[in-house]
Amino acid sequence: MQMITYTQYLDIVRPIARALEQLQLDLKWHLEDIGNYAVHQIKTRVKEYDKVIRKLQRGNYQSAADVTDIAGMRIVVLGQPDVEPIASLFKGQQLRKDIEIVEDVRRSDPSGYKARHLVIKIRPSYRRSASDVFVEVQLRTLAEDLFDTLSRLMWYNSPINDQQTADPLIVALVGKLSQVDDIVSTLRDQWEDAYAKSAADSEMTPHSFARIVAEVFRERVDLYNATEEVRFLRDRNVKSNKDLRAIFTSPQFRAKVELLTSGEFPVFNRENLHVVYISVACHPGWADVLLTNAEQISRQRQQH
Repeated sequence: MQMITYTQYLDIVRPIARALEQLQLDLKWHLEDIGNYAVHQIKTRVKEYDKVIRKLQRGNYQSAADVTDIAGMRIVVLGQPDVEPIASLFKGQQLRKDIEIVEDVRRSDPSGYKARHLVIKIRPSYRRSASDVFVEVQLRTLAEDLFDTLSRLMWYNSPINDQQTADPLIVALVGKLSQVDDIVSTLRDQWEDAYAKSAADSEMTPHSFARIVAEVFRERVDLYNATEEVRFLRDRNVKSNKDLRAIFTSPQFRAKVELLTSGEFPVFNRENLHVVYISVACHPGWADVLLTNAEQISRQRQQH
């Protein structure tokens, strides 16, 4: 393909940079909703002109628009339990048709590099770009980020030829960092368990939400849905684990839930009781209308 000039490069990256800035803002709001979820660092970058040219020369691209990593975002979290609640931002945006997730893979290379990689396609918007914009998102733990940093500083593209000496040390480093990752994950789980069970007014997170639902209702909620529920509840001023327990243990809400899920003509089944409790608590007028309609239908059927 014909190479682009620097002026053409600037025209290409302008809407890309705008879309990337909007994505950063979306992430900021997402983290505010779920409690700044153990994020250590967020970095963004737009590939420089010479790197874009090298990419075009090496690859089989029709145009610069086909390159999916001109824009990049790297999010470093404490441990593996923190990855999915962040990835939920992009899953939620795809569900709402704002973006398309082109790729979502867990990379684990022979070199020792590990990370969750997503390539997202941001759809055209007046605020961002008149055409699709691709962004490569890397989600890493602290241990995974440390390995990548060390590898780039010490042996990535290195002229060192004595690999027989270097390899055992690299293998040992990968093993130690994997152990660190496992320990951090265990500590994060213990931390979340303690906060979910605490009587104190601790902040609700997707993990504590899922734990409390499992404890009260014996229902399993995956982290994506737990994240969406937490964001929904925070907009309705339900921010702590104490607030959540108050909804699930309210005698007033329990009475309405029983009427909506039992009787001859139940409005809801009892498979996801926690959802019914949240609906009754956050939409009381809607719940009353459903109850009135259910009573009317029941009376009509009894008359016939």
